[in-house]
Amino acid sequence: MQLRLFLAAFGYFVLGILHSWSVQLVYELRLVRLRERGSSAYPNPTFVSPLPLADRGVIVKRINFALIAFVTFASILTLAGCSDGKQIAEVKALAFSYPNNYVRDPNLTVDQALDTRKLCDSVKWSVNQTDRNQTFVEYKCDYKDVSDSGFIEHDKSDVTSAGDVYQWTYGTDGQPDLSYVGLVLHYKNGSSKDFKLDATSIMRVAVDNNATNFDQAWSVLRNLPIPVKPASPLTDTTYGNILAALYPDHSALDAAKLAYLWKGVPVTIFGIDKLGYPLVAAYPEQFKQLFPVNPADVQIARSDAPSPQAAKEIIEQSHLSPDKLICLSDLCFNSNAQAVGGAPASILAQETASDGSKQQALAAAPAADPAISAASDNDWPKMTPCIQKLDDAFAKDAQAKGIDSSVSMEQMQEWAATCKAPGQ
Repeated sequence: MQLRLFLAAFGYFVLGILHSWSVQLVYELRLVRLRERGSSAYPNPTFVSPLPLADRGVIVKRINFALIAFVTFASILTLAGCSDGKQIAEVKALAFSYPNNYVRDPNLTVDQALDTRKLCDSVKWSVNQTDRNQTFVEYKCDYKDVSDSGFIEHDKSDVTSAGDVYQWTYGTDGQPDLSYVGLVLHYKNGSSKDFKLDATSIMRVAVDNNATNFDQAWSVLRNLPIPVKPASPLTDTTYGNILAALYPDHSALDAAKLAYLWKGVPVTIFGIDKLGYPLVAAYPEQFKQLFPVNPADVQIARSDAPSPQAAKEIIEQSHLSPDKLICLSDLCFNSNAQAVGGAPASILAQETASDGSKQQALAAAPAADPAISAASDNDWPKMTPCIQKLDDAFAKDAQAKGIDSSVSMEQMQEWAATCKAPGQ
């Protein structure tokens, strides 16, 4: 409708201008003819006689026609603008609600909810028509800080801008109703995508008005934590105990969580052990995706099925040093049998079978446990309940006396001989 009014007014305006130009041209030609006549009766030779009254009346009519066309053009544009303004004002006065959906504060009007948002870098209201000539009012909010988005950088996306869009369509009753709420992403190639999100969740972000940039809004809408870029790139040698250095402004625990989030591995991290490794709870399919441990920290590498219980049994049998790790297949544990990271490639290559006769300690680790050596030399299993019982009693007694509980090779050989005599 506004387009048709604009075209009609513009046509009248152009027609008036053409008329005025043609009259002006005739007027100028007449002046030239008058100048070509002989000397004038007037003192000033450059002065020419004015046109007859009839001719002047024609000029006045033509000029008046042009002025009327111009005024009409301006008036129609003004009326069209007033019409748009009236429709936008009608929409802004509506309650901010969506049909059949929950709204946190139904007392808010549309303009109260949408015109003062901290999230918007810019806001635009417009009146348009659908393909079926239905008039609709549209609101657009362009989100702040899209170019600095952690989500976009993490996902290596080519999104250049984003924002939400609201539309109210006028029905046959002449009243506007909210007909669309969506979030639109714009890409470098000029294309756009309507991202499928629940309309109510988008409206809640507007009602709460807590988000101040794209990442905060996207985090709420997708129920995802905001990824934070590490200080240096993550590589195969980014060991789990150096993650704190990648996020110097965060605690070691938060740094580990942020690093795993950036890596895209959704594991649960519930603490940091004394070696600086995050304590993780992961599914078997995630073991190979965990940050690896430093090979220098691994004392024992076995190809056993990884589990805390298996790690605990081997740790107890092998007397793992408190400041060393044990790796079972893809997963590594500390001396408390807590999972702390993945096994690096160099460790995987050195893992041995669960058969005690094939077990080996790594070159970077302390020498093999004396109990295992003694048992192997005597064709015994690496540990028996009898030896374990003697070991536990020795450790308990040493702890009570406050002395070193380390076991010498001679002591282990003595226990092995003691237990071998009765066949235990």
